[in-house]
Amino acid sequence: LAMGLYEREVRFYTDIAPALDGPVAPCFHAAYDPDTGAFDLLPADATPATVGDEIHGATVEQAMLALTQLGQVHGPMLNNPALAG
Repeated sequence: LAMGLYEREVRFYTDIAPALDGPVAPCFHAAYDPDTGAFDLLPADATPATVGDEIHGATVEQAMLALTQLGQVHGPMLNNPALAG
């Protein structure tokens, strides 16, 4: 809670993801209560995406794909005044 991760994830799906054309799974519902820290997300199935192996790390190919996808998500939002603050 102290780092605001849940609030940030909800804000991503409610404020940022709708403006992207990139590879982001749709989210049917997202809510966050700052008083209690309670949150919920109902994202669509992200298939064919898979969870990475946190123990062994990524292959070079997986890392390159991740960076390419990140650029597709991050690039369109660069210097967007709606994200200020």
